[in-house]
Amino acid sequence: MPPNVAIEIATGTPLGEPELFYIPFARRPDVIGREPITHASGFRQLSAVTVGLLAPGARSPAACQAEAAGVLSFVAAAEHVMTLGFDGQGAGQSTELQPELPLVLRW
Repeated sequence: MPPNVAIEIATGTPLGEPELFYIPFARRPDVIGREPITHASGFRQLSAVTVGLLAPGARSPAACQAEAAGVLSFVAAAEHVMTLGFDGQGAGQSTELQPELPLVLRW
């Protein structure tokens, strides 16, 4: 990467939380106009991100800021899992990719 470009990484995140990254130079493809956003799945927009954590309790400052900004939410879970919601989850459908991936898709 060029010297004036950096990917910022949150500090002080405990092992029970996911690492958080901020890419200040990244923009949505439809905003910069270089990439199509039409997907075979029919999904148009990521509308929710929920991260299930094994250990409830105090979060790192970075996690608290991300949650307060509405970027994602954290919930107590029996296992680590991420749930991605698309298009406001209006269709009421979902698919779980576990155990291969700790991922749930809802649309």
